[in-house]
Amino acid sequence: MEGFDGAGKLKIGELAEGTKVTKRTIDYYTKLGLLNAERSSSNYRFYDHSSIKRIKCIENR
Repeated sequence: MEGFDGAGKLKIGELAEGTKVTKRTIDYYTKLGLLNAERSSSNYRFYDHSSIKRIKCIENR
């Protein structure tokens, strides 16, 4: 997505901090297709705020 700046989204570190899981765990969930990340033009991953709820759901299983 050209020109995407991540406004209103969470970087992986922010998501990890907010959910008390590691960045590696988030990477794993993303690779499994459990989480979706958007990439910025500088290749940063950004996650929707709904990812917080999704991680909590995954962690409670």
